Amino acid sequence: MTKVVQPHLRAPMVARLSALRTGVAPEVAADESADAIAVATAIDDLYVRSFTLAKVSAGLAVADAPAALRAARAAWRAAKAIPDMHSKTIALAEAGGALSAVDRTRADRALAEAESLADAACSCRRRCLLAAVLERVASQNPEDALAKADLVPDPQLRGRVLARAIPRLAAVDPRRAVALMEHVPDLHEQIEGWVSLCDVFSGTDSELAVFAAECAEADAGFSHNKLVRLMTLARVARSVHRADPVRARVILTAAETAFADVEHSHQRSVAAAELARAQAVSDLDAGLRTARQIVHVDVHADALLRLAEDLKSPTGRLRPPPRPTA
Repeated sequence: MTKVVQPHLRAPMVARLSALRTGVAPEVAADESADAIAVATAIDDLYVRSFTLAKVSAGLAVADAPAALRAARAAWRAAKAIPDMHSKTIALAEAGGALSAVDRTRADRALAEAESLADAACSCRRRCLLAAVLERVASQNPEDALAKADLVPDPQLRGRVLARAIPRLAAVDPRRAVALMEHVPDLHEQIEGWVSLCDVFSGTDSELAVFAAECAEADAGFSHNKLVRLMTLARVARSVHRADPVRARVILTAAETAFADVEHSHQRSVAAAELARAQAVSDLDAGLRTARQIVHVDVHADALLRLAEDLKSPTGRLRPPPRPTA
C-alpha cells in the first residue's frame, strides 16, 4: 500500500489489508486498522472524510468489529458536521450504511436523519436526494426501500433504488426479486441487477443463477460501452462458476477475447482487474498474469487485495466488485 498515496484511496485499502492479516498477524493487523482510521480522520474535507471512514469501517467489519465501530461513528460525526445540506444528506446515508454492520441503533438514526433532510429539500433536489438515501437504505432494509420507492417520481432514479434492493431481497424471496427486475428501466442498472442476482443465486439455485447470467449477457450485448460488456462477462463468469462451470468457461473465454479490444489505459487496467478475478476462480496463475498488466497503482493494489480476499473467502466472493462506469 506504500505506493497508494491519496488518503481517500489508501485508508480503505489499509483497512482491508488489516482484515486479511487478522488471525495471521494480529498485532500488525491492529496497527494497520489504527493507521487506516488515522489517515481517514486526517482528511480536511468533511464530505470526503466521512465517505472514507465509512469505507474503512466496511473494510474492517468482517474482522475487527470494535475498530469498524470507531470508524463508522467517526464517519457519522463528520457527516453531521457538513454544512451543505445536499452533501450532508448523502454522507449521513453512507455513514448509516457503515453503522448498520456494527451499531444498528445509530444506523437507524443516521438513515432517518438523512431521509428527513431529503424530505425537507426543495422539490428539484428532493427527488434526487431521496433516491440517493433510499439506495443506501436498500442495502440494509430492502423491504423499507421498496415500500418507499414509489415516493421517487423519476422512473430512472426509482429504478436505481430497486436495483439496490433486489439482490438483498433475493436471499429471502428469489422469485419476487426476479419479477421486480422488470421494473428497472435503465439498461446498465438492469445489467448490474442481473449480475448481482447471478452472484446471489450461484450458491443456492443453479437454475436461477444461469437464468440471471443469461439475462446479464443479453443486456450487456445492447451496451455501447466496451468496458461494461467485458466486466459483465467477467463478473458473470466468476459468479456462475459454482452453478455451471462449463458455461462459466465459455463466458470467460468471451471476456478474454473482449479484453483485447479495450485500448484506453485506465479502462484496460480496470478491465484487467475484473478479468483477473474471474480467471483466478479456476486458474490463479492466469489471474495473477492478467493482474500484472495493470499499470495504475491504485487499481493494481485494489486488484491484488480482491484476489487475496477471494482466496480467503470460502465461497471465493468475500465482497462485491466495484460497479462499472456506464
